[in-house]
Amino acid sequence: MASAGVMPVLLEQKEHSLVERVTQVPAALARQAVKQVQWLLSYSNGNLDQPFLQGNFAPQLSEVFTVNLPLVTVAGTAAGTAAVSAKAAASKAAAAAGAAGDGSNGVHHAAQNCDSNGLANGHANGHVEPAAIGADADDDVKQQRDTFHSSKETNGSSSSSSSSLPQLCGLLDKLPAGLAGVFLRVGPNPLLKPLGGYHWFDGDGMVHAVRLKGGAAAYCNRWVPTARLAQESAAGWPMFLKLGDYVGLGGLGLIFLERFKTALGIVDKTAGGGTANTALACHAGRLLALNEGDMPYALRVMCDGLVESLGRVAVTGTVGRSFTAHPKLDPVTGELHFFRYTFDAPPYVSYGVLGPKGDLTASLDISAANMKRPVMMHDFAITQNWVVFMDNPLCFDGERMVKQRNLPFSFKAEQGSRVGLLPRGAADDSGMVWFDLPAHMAFHVANAWEEADGTVKLFVCHSESISLNLDTRTEGAIPLAEQPRLAVITLDPNSSSSSSSRSSSSGRRVGELRLMTETSGDFPTINPRFVGRKQRYAYVATMVTGFGAAVKWDGVAKMDLWAPEGSDAMVAKIQLPPGCYNGETVFVPRHEDPITCTSEDDGYLVTYVHDETASSSSSSSGGSSSSGSSLVVWDAATMQQQPLAVVALPQRVPYGFHGLWVPERQFQQQLTSQPLQPTSLMQ
Repeated sequence: MASAGVMPVLLEQKEHSLVERVTQVPAALARQAVKQVQWLLSYSNGNLDQPFLQGNFAPQLSEVFTVNLPLVTVAGTAAGTAAVSAKAAASKAAAAAGAAGDGSNGVHHAAQNCDSNGLANGHANGHVEPAAIGADADDDVKQQRDTFHSSKETNGSSSSSSSSLPQLCGLLDKLPAGLAGVFLRVGPNPLLKPLGGYHWFDGDGMVHAVRLKGGAAAYCNRWVPTARLAQESAAGWPMFLKLGDYVGLGGLGLIFLERFKTALGIVDKTAGGGTANTALACHAGRLLALNEGDMPYALRVMCDGLVESLGRVAVTGTVGRSFTAHPKLDPVTGELHFFRYTFDAPPYVSYGVLGPKGDLTASLDISAANMKRPVMMHDFAITQNWVVFMDNPLCFDGERMVKQRNLPFSFKAEQGSRVGLLPRGAADDSGMVWFDLPAHMAFHVANAWEEADGTVKLFVCHSESISLNLDTRTEGAIPLAEQPRLAVITLDPNSSSSSSSRSSSSGRRVGELRLMTETSGDFPTINPRFVGRKQRYAYVATMVTGFGAAVKWDGVAKMDLWAPEGSDAMVAKIQLPPGCYNGETVFVPRHEDPITCTSEDDGYLVTYVHDETASSSSSSSGGSSSSGSSLVVWDAATMQQQPLAVVALPQRVPYGFHGLWVPERQFQQQLTSQPLQPTSLMQ
């Protein structure tokens, strides 16, 4: 990230001459010197408590099996998928095979194990034997374990509390009939002990997966083998710059040092530097781990629950530098809409669309005329005819970092908020329509749709202000202004910017923002079959607001998006017992065939719950296990407090971010996914 003001001057000053001098120093000596400088700068900031590495925010160790693959690329242009040479295709297929020896062998073993007997076959003493993965898997497992063995030792723990292979889980209740697929959640879980400051957003991405089939369940976790993780684990220390480093003069020094390390080749960012720790998506038969600072990483979950890596998705052009953590899958067209944002230089936002087969069908930059400032834009929305962008004033502020010793992000309320509508299918951004709104922040969107008269409704978890200093608040309640609550934004694209009751005195269009509930919460989810279409219910993780040492969630609220003005949209709430906390709760339709479902809310709510007080198994509401962590299933229609099922997990699942349910049909499709064909999203 770059910023106006003092930072570029200090960052650029004599950089090239310094690099030229140091390149003459032996590589090992230069690497050691840089490590010492980083240590000194990190600890000069004094942010050593790291509360987000305590309690259930603490890292969970796991032996990591990685399939080491070459860079994976997405193929295709706006006209379709480009041809790939037979040699390149054969190379990619061989890489995809990994341990299995060749692509067809690996996929064959994956498919043949998905039988009607569920997960019972191939498990012994609660573990999946390597033979269940493939004939050649045993040797590959050893090789992959050795890859990260030294890294695990440097993390300060010589033993792992988790198994590297999927483990059968104890069922405290019978799983609902027909609930088959895999539930996944990704979150930050640092492999190496961080130097200096640490922010919850910083940790390496770890995927926690529970495979459900035939009434049985198996759990597995994996770090996503990013380029960043591979380099740091090989070096034995966290070399890359992280959000927690952006504090004080020491942070300024670390920013400069990062550029220095890159120039010297100590860190290599040609394959990205992201953590893949934020969210997941499934599209065109591919399972993707996402972080908005990098491109996606492709994963595959085997029939027994083993999570494999297929490599990093790479594209060219402006969009190809990073990829939103919240792409929108249109359930009608099968398109995946995505965007990227940057603080560096215009264009600050770019937008693209992947077709149903994964090829690029649209891409464009949002020009500086439409996006005049760089802001943190974490989420967006789609409707049938529009793409919806939120321009909220959470801005990069280098001066705040240095002078106030705070993270370099300021909420600049005086600048106000805007929402922009881009016509779907547009060749450029000239037809965008913008609406002014009162200053607010919204990290997450529940949904958006168009009413019969063309009015656009956008539902967000909105707060009047925001601070990213989550780990510095050690006492007192979270201020009401910073608590997210569900709100609806109404936009009329048919109104004139010069004459309308929804226009400002300056003639600009104005949107309407209305708070819908007094219940604080975030991580909204809906029935995924209604993305971009009118629907009724959203499910929000309810926020614990009585203390501020850490952000936690203690239940799920069902919100009626049709609630009339003057009423509270919350129609039901599941409250977890004291000491139990969840995260994002994912809606799972009861039947894969939508015709079979009786209503929009005919389905289940699924999430991980951790009982911080647990020491033994329990079947109380919310559930717990000997590890304290469980997978919990509730009835979304009735919202009864008592879960339909509680799956006792064999180890602790740290608090994380976003989850995903992959139903059995899509699960079978992703089993055969191979490394993506080379392509270009943008030329």
